[in-house]
Amino acid sequence: MVYYSWDLVFVKLWWFPDHIGEGCYSPRKALAHSEFIFVLSWEYFYFSEFRETHEYLVRIIPASFYPVLTVSLLIQLWRIRKNRKTNSPKSDNTTVLILFMTLSFMLSEGLAGVSNFIEHSAWTGYTWRSYAGAFSEVFNNLRSFNALSHFFVCVLMSSQYRDTVKKMFCGCKFRKEKVVMVQEAYSRQSKSFNKIYSRSF
Repeated sequence: MVYYSWDLVFVKLWWFPDHIGEGCYSPRKALAHSEFIFVLSWEYFYFSEFRETHEYLVRIIPASFYPVLTVSLLIQLWRIRKNRKTNSPKSDNTTVLILFMTLSFMLSEGLAGVSNFIEHSAWTGYTWRSYAGAFSEVFNNLRSFNALSHFFVCVLMSSQYRDTVKKMFCGCKFRKEKVVMVQEAYSRQSKSFNKIYSRSF
């Protein structure tokens, strides 16, 4: 958000009649526009244009490194499950959720980066740049759809997300398991300890 809105800090509010250039062909018509305008200096404007032409780097680089982070995360999850050595009867959708997030991020960001690269490349022809400009709008919508779908995907695939949503919006309270301390009974006849376990829910 900061990356795309930093130039708004340097935007100035000008009264249009006070900033009419000397080369204006119709100064009277220009003076008739009695309104305020938002302006940006040439220095920051050129830097903003440079950012737009190199937008593909912001898209392609994260999309390339994201699978590496995903693989490392899956390895850590596999190690944790191996150390626990427990087979839960409930299905674990964590791996599927991570893979879905990775694939959707790579498609939404990677395709937008490729189209932006073709659109602003000097060696591509006019036809390719036109197609890339048209597809850029579609890929931008795909990025928005990807961001909006994360909530619903997490709710559908994760029971913890569902419980949290129910607690936040429905006011549902879930019973927590209570563990009672274990007491030991000593028998003089057998001279042995008998453990009595007690659990309540």
